[in-house]
Amino acid sequence: MRNDVFVSYSHRDLLIARELVSFLKQLGLKVWFDKESLLAGEEWERVIKNQIKNCVCFLVCLSSKSIDKRGYFHKEIRLAIDIALTIPPNQLYMLPARLDDCRIPDDLSRYHVVNLSDADGVKLLTRSLSKAVRRNLNVSGEIIEAFVNSISKYLNPAIVDAKPIYDTLVKGLSSPKRNIDLIEQLANSNDPNRLNYLHSLASLPDISFAEADAIGLALQDIQSKMRVNSLLYRVSRSELAQSGLNDSRADDDPVYRNVGLLRFWRYVNRKTHPRYSQFEKAISTVLFSGSIPDDVKALLANLTMDKIPDDSST
Repeated sequence: MRNDVFVSYSHRDLLIARELVSFLKQLGLKVWFDKESLLAGEEWERVIKNQIKNCVCFLVCLSSKSIDKRGYFHKEIRLAIDIALTIPPNQLYMLPARLDDCRIPDDLSRYHVVNLSDADGVKLLTRSLSKAVRRNLNVSGEIIEAFVNSISKYLNPAIVDAKPIYDTLVKGLSSPKRNIDLIEQLANSNDPNRLNYLHSLASLPDISFAEADAIGLALQDIQSKMRVNSLLYRVSRSELAQSGLNDSRADDDPVYRNVGLLRFWRYVNRKTHPRYSQFEKAISTVLFSGSIPDDVKALLANLTMDKIPDDSST
């Protein structure tokens, strides 16, 4: 089956290429990425040439680490440029993406280049991909923000001392969203104590279910030698699914929907937060009575289901 996107990159940009591939898959695209798609025993050069020729579009990652260094990466670009000459001008094929403020190679100077280090550039890339594959690619601002943050953290040196982040998380005074962002920062730091910090946080008696899940995902990524990314998106989407809020039944059954909503907000709040016990009690009340009493309606009035809150008072 024909792939939507061939991702070309220098091995010096492997980590950021993995971030990009993860983002493209969230858009629903079929991606050819050598680290995942090239099978053992295949004649790699022949396969790469065929994939460049047959893919819908060619997305090339440009950086100051890659454009002036020798490597097969440059051959891939030349192969794609030759293919692009055979494609009608109204069809997008060559999609150059800049990771930093690198110069643009002369061979690619005729093409508009998107900047992946800012949200506007990522939005433009998404629109370009939509035109290339001829279908609408829906993406939330949350996904774009998570991707841009992952790129930024890759381009900027990781912190050495993660103790201040750990201390902030122990206090638990930040918003649920901020706490999960801090967990991701801690996990991606090069502090030699980061694993100890993560395990220590997971054992805190008041840790929220959302934070515990974020720590679990971070530890899995670290064990797999992958950069930890998109924790906020991964955690919130998982819980929305488990709580039933993405289920069609939630549209038809108000009791089912509101129990799911209460479960979601209990999930994101720390167990010592005053609202946590309110959510616990409300869930039991609704499940026992099969209806929604006035006090529970008042509690539900200001709750939404679209994202983990960034307000520490929630």
